[in-house]
Amino acid sequence: MTIKKVFKSTLPFCTYIFSNGKPAMFSRGEYYTDNPTEISELENEITNNHPFIHIDKKKTEIDTENMDPIANLRASIEKEILAKYKLATDPDNNAGDYEVKKINPVSTTDIAVISATVKKP
Repeated sequence: MTIKKVFKSTLPFCTYIFSNGKPAMFSRGEYYTDNPTEISELENEITNNHPFIHIDKKKTEIDTENMDPIANLRASIEKEILAKYKLATDPDNNAGDYEVKKINPVSTTDIAVISATVKKP
């Protein structure tokens, strides 16, 4: 569980080459790093008005546990399913008052009574 700095790019996929020759691969418009030299170099580029790289104020850091979008989606779906299951199995969840009646199977005698009361056009 490490916190990494998030840098954004207006281009969905691009590569920035650091001064030491290492590439920063922006995937889905984002690059994550916890390397202080990379952070300072990218922040310097932003300060010098780089046309594509910026920092989103809503998402400046990310936990490495939350980097996988599929795992995040799976966790949110599991959370939703467990909440529905908990609600459905809660004994205090009152579904309302209802009256239990005997269910009559449909037969020709039941249909004969109903059809006699229905007006035909």
